[in-house]
Amino acid sequence: MSIDIASHGTGKKSNRIPYETTALKVCLAESENQVRQQVARAIEEAGHTVVLARSSGDIARQCLNAGGADVVVGCAQMLRASEM
Repeated sequence: MSIDIASHGTGKKSNRIPYETTALKVCLAESENQVRQQVARAIEEAGHTVVLARSSGDIARQCLNAGGADVVVGCAQMLRASEM
């Protein structure tokens, strides 16, 4: 996937720098089902892989042991509870 970002300025006359993005493995730590589904869908639509953690114990068990995650995203309470 290739997207453009503005290095400075806005609008049509901004100086844009193209760059390539790579797919990430995202550990999604969220206990609330509706929020988890919406965030997972958005992450997957952006071309990334989602590994779900439904509890703080799942963060280490499913995300870190599943070949590692590039990034962990989630609610602060779960991340704090997992002592990450």
